[in-house]
Amino acid sequence: MTDAPLDRAARALMKLQSGVDGLESLPNELQEGLLNDVRATLLATRKPSEAMIRAALTVELPGNHQLAELEAVLIWERMVDAAVIE
Repeated sequence: MTDAPLDRAARALMKLQSGVDGLESLPNELQEGLLNDVRATLLATRKPSEAMIRAALTVELPGNHQLAELEAVLIWERMVDAAVIE
Protein backbone atom coordinates (compact mmCIF):
# COMPACT_ATOMS: atom_id res chain seq x y z
CA MET A 1 0.00 0.00 0.00
CA THR A 2 1.15 3.50 -0.75
CA ASP A 3 -0.01 6.86 0.48
CA ALA A 4 -2.01 7.45 -2.70
CA PRO A 5 -5.48 8.98 -2.28
CA LEU A 6 -7.07 5.64 -3.21
CA ASP A 7 -5.20 3.87 -0.41
CA ARG A 8 -5.93 6.61 2.12
CA ALA A 9 -9.62 6.44 1.25
CA ALA A 10 -9.64 2.64 1.57
CA ARG A 11 -8.03 2.93 5.02
CA ALA A 12 -10.60 5.53 6.05
CA LEU A 13 -13.44 3.31 4.83
CA MET A 14 -12.07 0.35 6.76
CA LYS A 15 -11.70 2.44 9.90
CA LEU A 16 -15.26 3.72 9.50
CA GLN A 17 -16.62 0.21 9.00
CA SER A 18 -14.57 -1.64 11.61
CA GLY A 19 -12.83 0.92 13.81
CA VAL A 20 -9.48 -0.56 12.71
CA ASP A 21 -6.91 1.24 10.56
CA GLY A 22 -4.83 -1.78 9.53
CA LEU A 23 -5.77 -2.24 5.87
CA GLU A 24 -2.52 -4.10 5.21
CA SER A 25 -3.49 -6.76 7.75
CA LEU A 26 -6.54 -7.77 5.70
CA PRO A 27 -6.40 -10.63 3.21
CA ASN A 28 -5.69 -9.43 -0.33
CA GLU A 29 -9.25 -10.10 -1.53
CA LEU A 30 -10.72 -7.87 1.21
CA GLN A 31 -8.15 -5.14 0.46
CA GLU A 32 -9.12 -5.30 -3.22
CA GLY A 33 -12.81 -5.17 -2.28
CA LEU A 34 -12.27 -1.96 -0.32
CA LEU A 35 -10.18 -0.47 -3.12
CA ASN A 36 -12.92 -1.33 -5.61
CA ASP A 37 -15.51 0.36 -3.38
CA VAL A 38 -13.35 3.49 -3.26
CA ARG A 39 -12.80 3.42 -7.05
CA ALA A 40 -16.56 3.23 -7.62
CA THR A 41 -17.11 6.13 -5.23
CA LEU A 42 -14.45 8.27 -6.91
CA LEU A 43 -15.84 7.53 -10.35
CA ALA A 44 -19.28 8.58 -9.12
CA THR A 45 -17.80 12.00 -8.32
CA ARG A 46 -15.98 12.37 -11.67
CA LYS A 47 -18.39 15.01 -12.93
CA PRO A 48 -18.03 18.07 -10.68
CA SER A 49 -21.11 19.76 -9.31
CA GLU A 50 -21.96 23.38 -10.10
CA ALA A 51 -20.77 24.33 -6.60
CA MET A 52 -17.42 22.65 -7.21
CA ILE A 53 -17.00 24.45 -10.53
CA ARG A 54 -17.89 27.80 -8.95
CA ALA A 55 -15.32 27.18 -6.22
CA ALA A 56 -12.63 26.42 -8.80
CA LEU A 57 -13.46 29.60 -10.68
CA THR A 58 -12.64 31.67 -7.59
CA VAL A 59 -9.00 30.51 -7.55
CA GLU A 60 -6.63 33.21 -8.68
CA LEU A 61 -3.62 31.80 -10.47
CA PRO A 62 -0.28 33.52 -11.05
CA GLY A 63 -0.41 36.24 -13.67
CA ASN A 64 -3.94 37.19 -12.59
CA HIS A 65 -5.26 34.22 -14.59
CA GLN A 66 -8.51 32.53 -13.60
CA LEU A 67 -9.68 29.16 -14.78
CA ALA A 68 -12.42 28.92 -17.35
CA GLU A 69 -15.29 26.55 -16.51
CA LEU A 70 -14.13 23.96 -19.05
CA GLU A 71 -10.59 24.06 -17.65
CA ALA A 72 -11.90 23.50 -14.12
CA VAL A 73 -14.01 20.53 -15.23
CA LEU A 74 -11.17 18.96 -17.21
CA ILE A 75 -8.70 19.36 -14.35
CA TRP A 76 -11.10 17.74 -11.88
CA GLU A 77 -11.88 14.85 -14.23
CA ARG A 78 -8.18 14.20 -14.86
CA MET A 79 -7.43 14.29 -11.15
CA VAL A 80 -10.18 11.77 -10.38
CA ASP A 81 -8.99 9.55 -13.24
CA ALA A 82 -5.44 9.65 -11.85
CA ALA A 83 -6.63 8.84 -8.31
CA VAL A 84 -8.57 5.82 -9.55
CA ILE A 85 -5.55 4.25 -11.27
CA GLU A 86 -2.81 5.41 -8.85
